[in-house]
Amino acid sequence: MVTICDHDPRWPIAFEDEKQAIIHRLEGHIAAAEHVGSTAVPGLAAKPTIDILVGVRRLVDAQHCIPLLANLGYEYVPEYEAEFPERRYFRKGPTGRQTYHLHMVEVGSGFWVRHLRFRNYLRAHPDAAREYELLKRQLAAQYGRQAYTEAKTPFIRGIEALAARDLQPAPTHERGAVPEMTSSCAVELLKLLEQSGIEVYVDGGWAVDALLGEHTRPHRDLDIAMPHRSVPRVREILRSRGYEDVPRPDTWECNFVLGDGRGHEVDVHSYVLDDQGHNVYGVEYTSEHLTGTGAIDGYAVRCIAPDWLVKFHSGHELDENDHADVRALCARFGIPLPPEFTRPGPS
Repeated sequence: MVTICDHDPRWPIAFEDEKQAIIHRLEGHIAAAEHVGSTAVPGLAAKPTIDILVGVRRLVDAQHCIPLLANLGYEYVPEYEAEFPERRYFRKGPTGRQTYHLHMVEVGSGFWVRHLRFRNYLRAHPDAAREYELLKRQLAAQYGRQAYTEAKTPFIRGIEALAARDLQPAPTHERGAVPEMTSSCAVELLKLLEQSGIEVYVDGGWAVDALLGEHTRPHRDLDIAMPHRSVPRVREILRSRGYEDVPRPDTWECNFVLGDGRGHEVDVHSYVLDDQGHNVYGVEYTSEHLTGTGAIDGYAVRCIAPDWLVKFHSGHELDENDHADVRALCARFGIPLPPEFTRPGPS
């Protein structure tokens, strides 16, 4: 039997409490924890079980978490791994009446992206959420647990397809125009954040230009990194300037994009460091990464250190900008050119 309950406003609170307990217990082993499933969608009826998506950087790290989660009352359930090899599944609570389901996967994996994409779409589209609720109530009255799950799958896949369509790049405002985060706009935003007491570091293309002290090419956005405690204030400040969330398949609490609808976007990355500067949560920055200084249009900024910025450019498919950025940084700072950059760049 499947029990569907009206939405309980205590569910998000229960998630936050449990999340803090998990982060404390698994400190240093996980990168993120997100509230997913129907209990994560405001107003949506759901089974009274909170789904928690826990992200690790490598799936092998999940093995270290099994005994630690047992201390929090979680049972490791390996029986579904043949069907979902990318997930490690845990449950907490009495048999048949679990209060929490915990899904541990790699951050950015297909499982991670699908669940965040589905949640984010329902949060942004109340009509779709209401349609999903009606379907769930109908199916719960007809089927047992397994058949119920199978019967709602086509709806879920349909929502995932709609979410993917929504994430296609929007047309630019003028034919042939390319959205750009100009240097004046970047400096204005950085000043605004720093004057509000935000410890912010520039990453990405603008970090390259800041380190070089010159504007080398147009940039579509401004990448910034900050302590996770600053995220609510940053959202508040940027919202006052007309910035709202830009839907992305990999959006999560420590990495999201805000845009003003005029071609200006800010890619926000947040982290939590311990007293020794080691990363314990969020995007994988450490204190060692956050030691660069540079200038944009003469305005002094903190940014990613040049040697680490070179390393951050490695390990993925390279484009012309990657080659230009890395070669310029290596030449300026005497950094050995990584092997993948010694080959000819894209033509």
